[in-house]
Amino acid sequence: MEEADQQSIAGVNCDITLTLIRENIALLAELLDQLRRLDDGLFARECADFGAGQTIGRHCRHICDHYDALLRSIDSEGLGSSLRVDYDERARCLDTEQHRSHCIRRLEGYERLLKRLSRFDAEYPVHLSADVHIGSTGRVAMLSSLGRELAFLASHTTHHCALVAVLLQSQSHEPAWELGRAAATRLHEGA
Repeated sequence: MEEADQQSIAGVNCDITLTLIRENIALLAELLDQLRRLDDGLFARECADFGAGQTIGRHCRHICDHYDALLRSIDSEGLGSSLRVDYDERARCLDTEQHRSHCIRRLEGYERLLKRLSRFDAEYPVHLSADVHIGSTGRVAMLSSLGRELAFLASHTTHHCALVAVLLQSQSHEPAWELGRAAATRLHEGA
């Protein structure tokens, strides 16, 4: 492959990274907007209709834990030749889960950290580790990419925002229309 072709592909992959970063930032902004309109009690209130421990705060903390897993690997590894990510190694910070203001501060910090990734190719290698327990107990390791992990975070965030929206509705609070709506759903609905 000629050098000009390689540069063209690298430019496209950096554009993909930027697009995925913007998608994640937009999803986090929607969640932040919703959280800023809640009171602290609603944030931490258990919704027994959906099982023990189901709170808006717990879903938000879970979202934070996943962003931390990717962004922590960047800070700790200084962006060498690859990243190492383990979404199962989570802090599960109770302050984030129980205190809306703490959660908001964490979410606000991700935009700056995500933007640091903009200079990297979507194909930048990520070594992913995960726990497996169905049929066996152990860990698996696999190769992924920065683009794939940013796409995963966007999908994961959308999914948990949809759960937050359901929890809000169950407590007679109308969530913002876009909260938890996947990009494909928005396109299908003409938004």
